[in-house]
Amino acid sequence: MRNNIMVTFYIICFLAYPLILTTSFSIYSCMEIDDGKKYLRRDFQIECWTPEHMKMALSIGIPIIIIWVLAFPAFIFIRIKNNKVNLNDKNLLINYGLFYVGLNDEAFFWEIIVSNVRKLIFISCSTFFAQSQIQLKVIKWILMILYRR
Repeated sequence: MRNNIMVTFYIICFLAYPLILTTSFSIYSCMEIDDGKKYLRRDFQIECWTPEHMKMALSIGIPIIIIWVLAFPAFIFIRIKNNKVNLNDKNLLINYGLFYVGLNDEAFFWEIIVSNVRKLIFISCSTFFAQSQIQLKVIKWILMILYRR
């Protein structure tokens, strides 16, 4: 039962990763309005970089980004790396196979590290550079380089 719960948790985390990153980065996504002030894109009642916004950005945004960008992938990477010799072990396959099945044993880290870095770059660029046409072209260029394989 415990293994089933853990596997379900890992699958949900894996699937929710892009959504959580997008939501956590949106705390820093501001838009300048006609009055010259910048407001949060998700809530135009919150003016950006005021004490209220900074408190939200530091107490909610930073911890979520640290947990999801660093801690979760690092945890999975360490668990698999510590068992790299036993990648075909039934329990390891059941618990962590989602992250490495179908890859060469030498490239077990690909889904955890490389794929997540690509998602991070895409989401952060689309969050921070969404206003400018030139910046959108840069995003497209970066995506073409990252995904051309």
